[in-house]
Amino acid sequence: MSRLRELPEAHDDANDDEMEVKQLEPDFQSLAKSLDVPDELPVQWPHQITRSLQLQVEDNVVLKDSWGADFCRCTVDCYRNICPNASGPLFCASDNCSLMGKCSNSVYETKDVELFYAKTGVGVRATDTILVGSTIAPYTGLLTDHDYFNDPVQHDAAIKRKKGKQLFIDAEHWGTIARFINHSCDPNTEFIEMRHNREVQVMVIATRPILRGDEVTIDYGEDLWFNCGCESGICRGGNTFSRVSVAKA
Repeated sequence: MSRLRELPEAHDDANDDEMEVKQLEPDFQSLAKSLDVPDELPVQWPHQITRSLQLQVEDNVVLKDSWGADFCRCTVDCYRNICPNASGPLFCASDNCSLMGKCSNSVYETKDVELFYAKTGVGVRATDTILVGSTIAPYTGLLTDHDYFNDPVQHDAAIKRKKGKQLFIDAEHWGTIARFINHSCDPNTEFIEMRHNREVQVMVIATRPILRGDEVTIDYGEDLWFNCGCESGICRGGNTFSRVSVAKA
C-alpha cells in the first residue's frame, strides 16, 4: 500500500518514536495481481526498485550532530536490552562499537523475511522465527524536505517527520524490504529512529516473536485512508481522506 509516515524528531521524548501514515494512492496491489502467483510462493523483488540499505540525504538537508560516539564495550553481541548504544537510541558503527558495528544493533536487513502475495497485495513474511527486539530492516530512500503533501504527483512510499522541520524519506526508486510491510491494527513491529553523529536511520524492530510464515506488519497510524482488513481483535476499520484533508492534518 502507498504510505506517508511521520518521522519522529530525534530526542528523548518517547512519543517521538510513534510513526503515523497519511497517504492515498494504492501501492503494489496492482503489481501483486500482475504477478499471478499462488499465495504460498515468494514474490521476486520488483525490477523497477533498487534494493539498498543506504539512506541518501539531499544537500540542503542538515541534521544536528546531537549524539556522542563512545564505544559500547559489548563483548558478544550488541543486544537491544543491554547495549548502551541501542538504548540511546544509537545504531552501532565502526567508531562507536567494540565489535566494529558487526552486531545486532547495526544497520542491516534480516535474511529471515521474504516478499509474498498477501491479501492486501505484496507483503513481507518471516521465513524463520524472529525474536523480540530483532531488526527487520531500515526504511531507506531519499531524505528530503520536498513537500509531498502539496505535490500533485505523490510518491508511493514516504515517511514524514512529526516535529521540527518537515522531512520525508522517499522510497519510490530504492529502499529495503521495509517499504513493502503492510498495515495491521495489532502489528508485530514498530518504527524506531536511531542516530549516529549526523546520520539517521529509521529501523523496523520486532515487538513480539514472529513465527515462520507469519506476515510482518506495522501500524500505519490513527487515520487510515482505507478499510482495514487485518481481522485482528482490535481492528479499527478505516476511513478515506482527500488529499486536502491529509494536507491539513
